Amino acid sequence: MFFKKDISKLSDTALLQNYRHDGKPEWLGELYKRYSHLVYGICLKYLQDKDEAADATLAIFEKLLDSLLVQDVFAFQAWLHRVAKNHCLTVLKLEKRTAKKHEAYMYVVGDNIMDDTEDILLAEWKEKEIGKLEKAIENLAEEQKNCVTLFYLHNKSYKEITVTTGYSLGEVKSYIQNGKRNLHSQLTGTE
Repeated sequence: MFFKKDISKLSDTALLQNYRHDGKPEWLGELYKRYSHLVYGICLKYLQDKDEAADATLAIFEKLLDSLLVQDVFAFQAWLHRVAKNHCLTVLKLEKRTAKKHEAYMYVVGDNIMDDTEDILLAEWKEKEIGKLEKAIENLAEEQKNCVTLFYLHNKSYKEITVTTGYSLGEVKSYIQNGKRNLHSQLTGTE
């Protein structure tokens, strides 16, 4: 067994081999010391927020505890760079998807629901309302559901929707119009 001072002299490959052999987190701790600044820099570049970048850095190294026990990695620094980039892109994709759902909801219901609410309450409310929107979309007729989802959540044009669904241009416009009206009725409780 190596003493703490000896661990810092080991190569990345040796640290990874030792970790796979005994699963002790000290081996990854040394890799964290070596590369956390690199991961943080990548996360900051993509996420554009210091707190989010710090959280993402910790989440990435936390995932490594499991993945490095089963995965052979030969060029750790390059592999870690790719893992960090992919993690950030996934975070951004989820944020974008949530924002699109919220935009679609606000377009259908209107933007004047809440004015001066604390951020936490507003976030909880938005999440609940997005859930209502998703449920309301599920209650639409199949044609309306397809067209509304493609138009509002996937930003498809009328023409793209006609190609995807096989509906005529007039049918697509009608399904979106009627779907929007039905969503508004469901979400506001008006008939």
